Amino acid sequence: MTPPPATDATGCPARRREFITTPELSQFALSCAAALLLAITSGPALFYVAARTFAAGRTEGVASSFGNGLGALVHVARDRFGVSAVVSSNTKPFTVLELMGSAYLNWIGVRTFQAAWREDVGVSSRGSMASWPRR
Repeated sequence: MTPPPATDATGCPARRREFITTPELSQFALSCAAALLLAITSGPALFYVAARTFAAGRTEGVASSFGNGLGALVHVARDRFGVSAVVSSNTKPFTVLELMGSAYLNWIGVRTFQAAWREDVGVSSRGSMASWPRR
């Protein structure tokens, strides 16, 4: 004999509560393997680290690599706490995030052009023109 289904106060069948459980070891290992595969494939982060290493040496390359790893951890933590779901479900936070990212990238671009201009013109950090005009 099976017991009758549980009912709530209204007489409707009670819903089972689903709890988040930890993944099985095989699922966890597969997820780690996929993350490792994505981490070692070439992409913008790898090219950035290589460029920084060639331009400024091993110390700068290692620092860039750690920075990329920290950025990935921030993205994972953000996803874990549901920020991505909130942003994707509402257009206002997404638009604000887009505009902030756009402003940041523009600021980086302007600073890069300013640094290149200073190097090209020969402006020192004190503002004097050391070797201008170059011939």
